[in-house]
Amino acid sequence: MSRLIYCLIIFLFSNFLAYQYYENISCLQSGIDVLKYHLKIDLNFDKKNIRCSNEITLIKSPLSKDTLTLDFYNNLVIENILANEIKLKYKREERKIFIDISSQMNDTLTLRIDYYGKPKSFGLEGLVFASINDQKIVQTINQPNYAPSWFPCNDDPSDKALLEIEITNDSEFISVANGLLLNKFENNNRTTFHYKTIYPIATNLIGFYSSNYSIINEDYTTINGNKLSIEYFIFPKDSIKAIYDLSDMKNYINTFENIFGEYPFVEEKFCISEILYGRGAIENQTLVGIGKELFSGKQFHKNVFIHELAHSWWGNAVGISNWKDIWLSEGFASYSEALFFEYQYGKSALKSYMSKFIPEQLSGRLYNPENLFGDIIYYKGAWVLHMIRNTLSDIIFFDFLKNFYNHFRYKTISTEEFKEYLKTYSGIDFTIFFNQWVYQDNGIIDCSYVYNKSEKTITVKQNDFVFEFQLEIKIVYDNSSSEILNTFIDREEVIIKLSSKENINEIILDPEMKLLARFNQSN
Repeated sequence: MSRLIYCLIIFLFSNFLAYQYYENISCLQSGIDVLKYHLKIDLNFDKKNIRCSNEITLIKSPLSKDTLTLDFYNNLVIENILANEIKLKYKREERKIFIDISSQMNDTLTLRIDYYGKPKSFGLEGLVFASINDQKIVQTINQPNYAPSWFPCNDDPSDKALLEIEITNDSEFISVANGLLLNKFENNNRTTFHYKTIYPIATNLIGFYSSNYSIINEDYTTINGNKLSIEYFIFPKDSIKAIYDLSDMKNYINTFENIFGEYPFVEEKFCISEILYGRGAIENQTLVGIGKELFSGKQFHKNVFIHELAHSWWGNAVGISNWKDIWLSEGFASYSEALFFEYQYGKSALKSYMSKFIPEQLSGRLYNPENLFGDIIYYKGAWVLHMIRNTLSDIIFFDFLKNFYNHFRYKTISTEEFKEYLKTYSGIDFTIFFNQWVYQDNGIIDCSYVYNKSEKTITVKQNDFVFEFQLEIKIVYDNSSSEILNTFIDREEVIIKLSSKENINEIILDPEMKLLARFNQSN
C-alpha cells in the first residue's frame, strides 16, 4: 500500500479498526484452511447494492468440527447457507458468522452462502460505489480487514486460497479482478466477467474494479523467457497521461527480476487499474490499484508505481503470517524502491534515497506496531533491511534475497521465521539486532562525538538508548589521503585512539550511510 493516503481521517479510522481487529482471529478460526473461494457478485450501481453467492471449499479446524467461524459483517442479509444441498443453521455477530456444521462428517467441506444488501461503508475502503464528475466505478480495497464487508471468508493473511470471481454489471462497465480472464458474456445489457487465479491469494489481496475503462495491453518477456501479459485499465480522460506514466514499467519489472527473481505471477498477469483513491495505491495480487491523482503525465509519482510493483514479490508472493508482521511487506517494498534506484544509478542514488527515510521523528515498534501503515513500517522497515545488508555484505545479502524469495514464494512468513531463516542462511545470530530494531521501540542511533586533536582521540557518546553496532569512521588527512576505521560500539561512551601521525582534515562517521543514525559533532 502506498504511503500517500487519500484522507487523513479515513486513514486514522481504518488503522483504528485494524488495530482492534488483527488480534481477533481465534485459535479455532486460525485452524481453518480455505482451499478456494468462488464468488459470484451482481452489482447494482444505481441502488448501490450487491447480490452474491460465495462457494467456499475448506478443511475444517481440527479443534472445532461442529462450528465453523468465518468473518462476515452482519449488515448483509443471508438468504441461505448450504452444504451438500442441506441448509445449515448459523448465528451472527457484528463481524462474525458461526455456522453449525455438525451434520458434515468430512474434514473437507464445501458450502455456499447466498446473500445480498448494501456493503458496510468505510470511506473508500471495502466495496464502494463511487463517482467523481462523470466517472463511475465500483472498487474494492480489502487491506487490512475489509474483505468481510462484502464476502464471507477466513480473513487471516496466513490462509491463502485459490479464487474464482464472476462479476456482473451494466454493459457500460468493464470489470477486472485478480488472475486470468476465463471468459465474459452478455445478457440483457449486463456483462459478466469471469476470472480465476492459478496462484494462492490472501483475502486482503483479493479485489476487483468495474468502470468504463480504456484498456492498454503490453507483452513482456521475463528473464526466464516466459511471456507475461501487462494490462492497464485507465479512465478514458486520463489515458494519455497514463501511457507516459507507465512507459517504463517493463524496465521496473526487469530490474526487480534481476534483483529478486522472475515475476511471481507470470502465468496470470501484471495489471494496473486507475481507481478513485486520491493519492493512495493498493497492491492487490496481480491487480494494483492506483489513485487518480497519481497519474500526472510527467512521472512525478514513479516511486509509488515501483513500490506497488515490488509488492508482487514482497507481500503478495511472500505473504505475512499476521498483521503484526506488516513491516515484512511494507519495509521490503520501501527498500525495493531504494534498490531500484541503486540498480539504475549506482550507490550515490542509494544513499540519497535512504536519506529520505530518516524523518525528524522515527519512533515506534516494527513488530506488532500501533499504526499498521505509519511511516515507521515503511521507513524503519527499509532501514532494518539496509542494516542487515551491511552486516552480511552485498554479495551474501542479494544471494540471500533470492533464496529467501524462492523458499517462501506463495507462502507466508512471520518475523521470527524471517530471523531464523536469516540466521540459518548467514550463520549470524541476529537476536540482539532484532531486539534492538524490530521487537522494541528504541528510536534510532543518536550519537555525539568529539575529536581531541592533542590526544588524537575520538569520543563517541550515545545520547539515548545504548545500541550495539559496527561503526565505520572515515579519516581524511591534510594530504587528501583517507582511511576507514571499524569500531564496535556497545557502550554509552567509547574512546577511539588514532595511531596515524598525519594531520587530520576531516572526520566522517558512517560515511556510506550504513546505519539508521544521527551523528552530531560537539566542540
